[in-house]
Amino acid sequence: MKAEEVCEPEDACTIDPSSIKGTDEELGGILIVVLKGTYLTWDHADSAVEFGKAVMAVGRRTSICLRGDAVLMAKAGQDPDGHIPLCEKLLEVIDFGGRVLVSMESLESRGLDVDDLVDGVEVLGEGRIYSEVVSHDRVLTF
Repeated sequence: MKAEEVCEPEDACTIDPSSIKGTDEELGGILIVVLKGTYLTWDHADSAVEFGKAVMAVGRRTSICLRGDAVLMAKAGQDPDGHIPLCEKLLEVIDFGGRVLVSMESLESRGLDVDDLVDGVEVLGEGRIYSEVVSHDRVLTF
C-alpha cells in the first residue's frame, strides 16, 4: 500500500489542536497515550508532548499517559547532550495544568521505581489506566 492510498490528501493526516477545542468541557479532555520513547532521544514521544502542550494552549484539558518504553521519558536526572531533557518538557505539561500519568507495570518491567521519576507525575496501575481512557472524550496514541 502506498502512502497516498493511506492518507489523501496529505493534510488529512494532520491534527489541528484548535479543531479539538469545541468538545464537551464536562468530559475529561484529551488523553495522549505514548508507547515508545526514551529519555535521551528525539522521536515521536517528543512530538506527543509538544502536541499536548499545543492542545492545552487552545484551552483543552490534557493528560499524557506513558506506557511501555515511554516511561523512560519521566526519569529524573536526564542530561542529553545539547537537548532539553524530555522530563523537563513533561514538567512543563504539569506546570501548564496538564497531567502526566505513568504505568506502574511499565516502570517495574524496566527496573524503575516511583522514586526514579520527576516530581508531579501520577503512577497508575492497569485498572486505573482503563478508567482514565474511558473518562476522556478524546484518546490519541503515539
